[in-house]
Amino acid sequence: MISISYRREDSLPIAGRLYDRLQARFGRQNVFMDFDSIPPGVDFREQIKQTIERSNLVIAVIGLRWLGEQSDSTRRIDDPTDFVRLEIQYALKQGIPIIPLLVDNAPMPKPERLPPEIEGLAFRNALPLDNGIDFHNHAERLINGISNLLEKPIVVGSEDPSSVGRKTRVIVWSTLVIVLLAIIAFVTRFVVNQPSFHGSGGLEENAPTAPTAQAQPSLIADKDMPHGPSPRW
Repeated sequence: MISISYRREDSLPIAGRLYDRLQARFGRQNVFMDFDSIPPGVDFREQIKQTIERSNLVIAVIGLRWLGEQSDSTRRIDDPTDFVRLEIQYALKQGIPIIPLLVDNAPMPKPERLPPEIEGLAFRNALPLDNGIDFHNHAERLINGISNLLEKPIVVGSEDPSSVGRKTRVIVWSTLVIVLLAIIAFVTRFVVNQPSFHGSGGLEENAPTAPTAQAQPSLIADKDMPHGPSPRW
């Protein structure tokens, strides 16, 4: 699974476009984005950890406001419970590959500006992601990078298992119908090519018949004939 880490107030629109593009390439069930859609009452730290542990790759979308600077000079990235910080922290701890995406020429955060738990992110090779006309080229480059980073792609295409199952059933039934039609055609052809019979064994008038032998006069043996001329009456 590919997980997209982003900060809403920093890069939500472009993260959404990227999410759609990755879904189309790797399948909806293999791309995760909404870390903050956690049910009420659930420990979000554990939920984020479990999601990251199921991931093969994490994409960190980094814009100009990724550090989360506040009006009081504090930064959200310095909060130990910050969602983005937890996502990156768990990925680094688990040794999961991370690809930073720098949105619209945003700079890569320097190690000294990051909390110690995630300063390793600064040493990951980053890719650009432009929100304008270069978006598709940059997204395609990212997709190629994901395919090269992972030994084999997770899923090619966008079909979910239920859709694949439906298509498989359609193919099976279509094959059975074709086979049945072929059998019917063969039997019909076989029957048509056979001579037809009337009643209980009579051939049709146009059916070929063996030549009829001319009746031969029956011969009576000499011993059955009276000797001498026939008597006159």
